[in-house]
Amino acid sequence: MAAVFDIDGVGGRFAMYDEPPSGPSDAPLTNPLAHLDRIKIHSSLAYLQVAAEVDVPISHPYVARPGSAWSWSTWSFDWYPAVYQWDHLLFTHNLGYVPFCLVTVTGGAAVEPGIPVQATAQGGTRFLTVYATATQIRAIERVDTGNGDIPAININYKVLVLRQPASLGNGVLFDATSGRVTAGQGWFDSDYHYLRAVAAGESPFFLVGSQNIDTRGGVTRMIDPLGGISHDFDQTHGNDGSRPYYTGTLSSVTSISVQR
Repeated sequence: MAAVFDIDGVGGRFAMYDEPPSGPSDAPLTNPLAHLDRIKIHSSLAYLQVAAEVDVPISHPYVARPGSAWSWSTWSFDWYPAVYQWDHLLFTHNLGYVPFCLVTVTGGAAVEPGIPVQATAQGGTRFLTVYATATQIRAIERVDTGNGDIPAININYKVLVLRQPASLGNGVLFDATSGRVTAGQGWFDSDYHYLRAVAAGESPFFLVGSQNIDTRGGVTRMIDPLGGISHDFDQTHGNDGSRPYYTGTLSSVTSISVQR
């Protein structure tokens, strides 16, 4: 059955949907939450509008292992690991409330809390955690040096700030004038982009849709949204029994591709 476009002037809503096989034919319009599987689009549902999209390059600094050593003829002591932390401003949005936001790195992988963005063979790891305030999008960078230096690295991040559209309060359900389309009193506005499924040929953002962290054998494995193993924490010295090893089976994740 073809999709139906229906308008409820009294209730102030509209929808496009497939008619249900039984019951009231306009049930998806009047009761959308009970018929989500049949709805194509509905003015009462919250769709995320893109408030801002910016590219932000960060020059992550070189970090030298602090290094400490002392020895006698009978025994020696070496100590290298250290932790450093910085707080970066990514974008000032000034929305006045904490918005939804999505930050991705090169390749489109979403920056999840504490995700490693750089790792060395000596156990050094650079982590990033993104957070939002009522005015800014920021990122905390944390570096564990391991037993070696961590090279400087330049990484380009894409920041996508999302908001729920605000009503224009004009009572207009659908309007098309001067090349601009608005619907649902501002719920949809063609002047803005919206988060949607990726189309052919586009470079998407990847949102993890399944488990991506697992711990087995005393070691934690993290897999990024692109399916790559970001890091096996503590697996840095070869399989010689000197450190524990990940013994689980986590090797891939299911991701959702989205585009603004």
